[in-house]
Amino acid sequence: MIFDLYPWKVDFDIESTKEFYKENNLSIDADLNEKFKRSLHLTHKQFFENIGVDILKVRVEEIESCPDENVNDHKLSVDFLVCGKFLTIAEFQKEIYGNIEEFKDDVEKVDVLDYDFPPFVNIDDMGCGVVFKHPSSKFDFKGFEKWDCGYICGSVII
Repeated sequence: MIFDLYPWKVDFDIESTKEFYKENNLSIDADLNEKFKRSLHLTHKQFFENIGVDILKVRVEEIESCPDENVNDHKLSVDFLVCGKFLTIAEFQKEIYGNIEEFKDDVEKVDVLDYDFPPFVNIDDMGCGVVFKHPSSKFDFKGFEKWDCGYICGSVII
């Protein structure tokens, strides 16, 4: 199913994504996944459900957002995989991925969109942005060393 998630246009295979999460668990801390789930509004949960992602099986890590000796402000960094492929990418990504030897030829074939900064998808004013990128930037799985690996990585910080 094609989604226009400016500046990305992606072709997500929702059924394959659901199957992926039945067989795989990217979570490293179940309590953080529960914390993430509780932090989401219904619209946000529906976004993940609509693309086949099981939010209890995504990778969630707690990070310090603004290192300051007077503030203890932690955020959740969330990374998830969706089966599919890019139809368009942001211009800055073409520059980055085009410099990776294994990706260079395939990235040249992908359409590029200029974007307004910052380049992320804001889901119903979620207060955070979802960024889509090649999964090799976050996951070290066999098969991710080629551009058309069958997966797209999404990342959110909330």
